[in-house]
Amino acid sequence: MHRENDVINGYAYYAKPVAFCLTPGDRGGTSRDAKLINNLIYDCGVGAICFPTKDNMAEGNAYVKQAKGGDLRIMYPAPEVCLDLKSWREFYGFD
Repeated sequence: MHRENDVINGYAYYAKPVAFCLTPGDRGGTSRDAKLINNLIYDCGVGAICFPTKDNMAEGNAYVKQAKGGDLRIMYPAPEVCLDLKSWREFYGFD
């Protein structure tokens, strides 16, 4: 099992949600509405993108030299999903 810092450092994008962080007029929580647009994501150690929820967006990114399958993740709601690029597109409409 990876230590948390090893996992965070192994992604091109990794956001850790903070559920109790509230702002006026918002339901609370962080790590929503992130937009990863037109990036070159190259040779990540653990995975390319790890979103806390599907309430984020990845569009127009190029993935080069990625692991075979499971390097695009959405952590919540449980169970966590680990997807390849084809599934990432099909089930979530990303990239």
